[in-house]
Amino acid sequence: ADTEAVEQSGSRKTADSRATRLPQKLSFNEQRELDGLPGEIETLETRQSELHAQTADPEFYAQNYEVTQPVLDELEQVTADIDAKSTRWLELEDKQQAYVAARKV
Repeated sequence: ADTEAVEQSGSRKTADSRATRLPQKLSFNEQRELDGLPGEIETLETRQSELHAQTADPEFYAQNYEVTQPVLDELEQVTADIDAKSTRWLELEDKQQAYVAARKV
């Protein structure tokens, strides 16, 4: 029984190491996420441009803190969201490209 366990664990290790070496195909949810990210990033970039235009107005900073701070906070959040979504898009794109490249070999 002990030799069976060793043989099974040995073959399991081989299968596990093969799985870690070969790039994985994107899951259904990852593919949907990858497909949607460019549109989400574009929407955020449009909003970021609007906020930049608003803050570039010379009169913007002459307004009360209660008016300016929410705009600045939103600009900061939108910029962080763009960075996060762009990073995620790159991760998924790299994963997909690695999978495609591995299949060609």
